Amino acid sequence: MFISSCNKHKESSINEQDIVKILYIDVGCTTDIIDNTYTLNEMYKEPGVHNLMLTSPEINTIKKNIIELKVYELEDSLKFVKNDKDVRLAEFWIYYKSSRKQHFVYDSSEDNYKNKSFQKIMSLKGIITNIMKRKKIDPETKNAYL
Repeated sequence: MFISSCNKHKESSINEQDIVKILYIDVGCTTDIIDNTYTLNEMYKEPGVHNLMLTSPEINTIKKNIIELKVYELEDSLKFVKNDKDVRLAEFWIYYKSSRKQHFVYDSSEDNYKNKSFQKIMSLKGIITNIMKRKKIDPETKNAYL
């Protein structure tokens, strides 16, 4: 008798092509890695959609890091919010070809840094931030006091 385990569909065989959208949202700016755009809201001097100017290798580096950090193994929805008032939240959305979506919401509370899942998300944020810094993308706000 042959018994097959359908539950072994664990995302361990994920590859770069399985990641179809990566959104990073922070302080009035929505960055869409795959579409290669960032959208600024009205708090910026030049609101609207702008070209992110990422190369294919840079986009693939971000995808590879999602795989290497095993972000896909995290739960689909995680929230790391320790502060209650006047907190600045950031978000990540990762969409997969399988229709799976992961959503991560976090603040910059030091209490979060002990959590291994949070550390993976921060590593991914660091990779994206470093690539954007090399592109010299630093939109100017209307009010310099964020």
